[in-house]
Amino acid sequence: FAWQEPTQAPPQGNVFPPLNIGPQGQTKEGGLIVGTNPTLEYGFLVPHGLVAIGTLNPNPNHKLTIEGSLFAKGAQFQGDVQIGSPGTNFELRVNGKKVCLEDGTNCPAKW
Repeated sequence: FAWQEPTQAPPQGNVFPPLNIGPQGQTKEGGLIVGTNPTLEYGFLVPHGLVAIGTLNPNPNHKLTIEGSLFAKGAQFQGDVQIGSPGTNFELRVNGKKVCLEDGTNCPAKW
């Protein structure tokens, strides 16, 4: 493979433009890894706007939308946690066991 001189001045034609701090939205085809310096206190912050994983359509009522399964090790939540939607049959399980509701319903058979 011989080196070929670019046909246009950079970054057109031969080099992808870098991510920058400008106000326009940007896309990137390849993966993006941030925060690889272990001395950093924060790796990725999104102070404004919505974050979507696995979808291009974030739910406007929530800061984070995840389409697909979620694995969280050591997750902590503050406030109410909703499982499913009204009218669905989802159950909350901890270590494979159903969790009783505050009113005493939904308990496992041999509770």
